[in-house]
Amino acid sequence: MLINRNKTAPANIVDLININNPDAKLTEQKIILSIPIPRGNHLYPEANTLLNITGNVSAGVEGNEDLWYTRLGVKSGVRNFPESVYVFRSDTMAQLKLKVAMACGLVNSEIVLKYLNGEVINDNNPISFTNAGLDITIETIDDSLLYVKDSARIHLEVPQVLIPISALVSKQILNGLNLPPYL
Repeated sequence: MLINRNKTAPANIVDLININNPDAKLTEQKIILSIPIPRGNHLYPEANTLLNITGNVSAGVEGNEDLWYTRLGVKSGVRNFPESVYVFRSDTMAQLKLKVAMACGLVNSEIVLKYLNGEVINDNNPISFTNAGLDITIETIDDSLLYVKDSARIHLEVPQVLIPISALVSKQILNGLNLPPYL
């Protein structure tokens, strides 16, 4: 199943459960998801995560079940992971994070952006760009439902701001040139 980056991580997990169990018709309100546990399973070698789901009794579902599935890495689940992402100096930190997530095919709520020194990029620690852009790290959040703990480096490209000539030259009809007087 392709991760729907427009949905939350729990909504993607519910979709995964429903696709594999068509009669389930579960919703986020009907179940409670545990924290994913990274673990291998010799019966399902491709699975790398154990997740316990518990029925929400107030929604009419009871009991619990262990599920095995495969979480992805930052780059491993993305078909065309970009070398760089175009952002603008005027972007808020939320806009910047969303642009990076969308360009990389990742769910916004499951990643954090960091400087190469490990500091988190946020409104309290915003980016200041040079003309050459900036290299950053995309890191998955702790206990991500969709991604194993992973990181990848990416370049934020800041397009050069071009000033239209019409903003500089407001008068299109120029007075003629005059020749200097003869001696």
